[in-house]
Amino acid sequence: MLNRSTSRGFCLISLAVFAAFSLFAQSERGTISGTVHDATGAVVPGATVTATETATNSVITVTTSSAGDYTIPSLTVGTYTVRAEKEGFRPAVVTGLTLNAASSARADLTLEVGSTRQAVEVQASAAQLQTEDSKSSATVTNRMVDDLPLVVSGTLRSPFDLATLTPEAKNTGGDNNFVLGGGQAASYGSTLDGVSTNTGRALQMSWVASNAPSLEAITEFTVDTNGFKAEYGHAGGGVMTFVSKSGTNDYHGSAYEFLRNNDFDANYFFSNRAGIPRPIYKQNDFGASAGGPVWIPKLYNGRNKTFFFFAYEGFRNRSGATAFTTTVPTPEMYNGDFSKWVDSSGKQIPIYDPTTQVVGANGTVTRTPFANNQIPKSLFDPLSVKAIGVFQSGGLLTPNTGAAPGTVGYVNNNYRVTNGSQVNPI
Repeated sequence: MLNRSTSRGFCLISLAVFAAFSLFAQSERGTISGTVHDATGAVVPGATVTATETATNSVITVTTSSAGDYTIPSLTVGTYTVRAEKEGFRPAVVTGLTLNAASSARADLTLEVGSTRQAVEVQASAAQLQTEDSKSSATVTNRMVDDLPLVVSGTLRSPFDLATLTPEAKNTGGDNNFVLGGGQAASYGSTLDGVSTNTGRALQMSWVASNAPSLEAITEFTVDTNGFKAEYGHAGGGVMTFVSKSGTNDYHGSAYEFLRNNDFDANYFFSNRAGIPRPIYKQNDFGASAGGPVWIPKLYNGRNKTFFFFAYEGFRNRSGATAFTTTVPTPEMYNGDFSKWVDSSGKQIPIYDPTTQVVGANGTVTRTPFANNQIPKSLFDPLSVKAIGVFQSGGLLTPNTGAAPGTVGYVNNNYRVTNGSQVNPI
């Protein structure tokens, strides 16, 4: 779906049709469960319980068991309204129930005797203690994804920038030093919409940043560090569960640009004192997203049924190259002339003729130095001659440090790079 490039795209068409099916893979979906009672506290079997996702009006209905319990599995992330009904009772409704990624929520309902035309509505409140399971979990919600500032310093915005805000998450720096729950570095589990992203390279932070969907395409993610299900048993210390955004009954979208360049950046203090101009730095992280119901005029209206979501993020980064020195051949070396190749004391370093090798009676090996330290072109390998021709046709780099011939600096670290640019991604 995604590859390592200068841009990231994500497209999703979701059908708001729920059915009961078995999930054999790791799932990012959640569960709502609870018990239906009457006013005396007795359980109500056979009651109809309906969960409605408010953004898409997607509905799933179950019936309470003989013990008055119900469970609605495989629900997408979102806000739900849960309604319980049975003949002879007024319906009970719980509104504003938030279901996070790979989590469980509880909604107990109480039915009162009365007309079915009247309903008792209760606003759901955030649970102070999770009693449905024993895992330690922290959710980074859509509002946090949208509103919290993210580091954009030569790299794409990354979910790791937000994951480090959760308890028991730590980054000691570098690609392979992100830790969850005290586990080994880069040994955590990670999934996107229930699909495992665990590969050797996928756990490197830079790889995830360049290949994960844009944060604009993620609605939220959950970081579990203890007590998670056996299906995540391979995860060392914890698991990150990412959920992509989906379209809703309302059209919505966004456009953004994170910009840095020479006009906005101040010069460094010491460079400013020395009169050195600001180095080149141009960074653009830009993108857009759009989602809503699928609608084809006079043909199809997908409200409450079919939705789409699209997100694109592009990244361009160009900075002035850091000055450094390297070694390049001197012009005469291409002709086999090493007469100016000397050591730190100024003494010529001899080049020996391999064709004159002699092994003495005592096993010692001797060779004769080339005259004036120059290798005859007749001894050049034919492939080397062709390679040198290619170098010469492309323009040769020559020493530019100003070192005099016959000195160490003339042949070692003799080329200084002071301009150019670094482009990322390449």
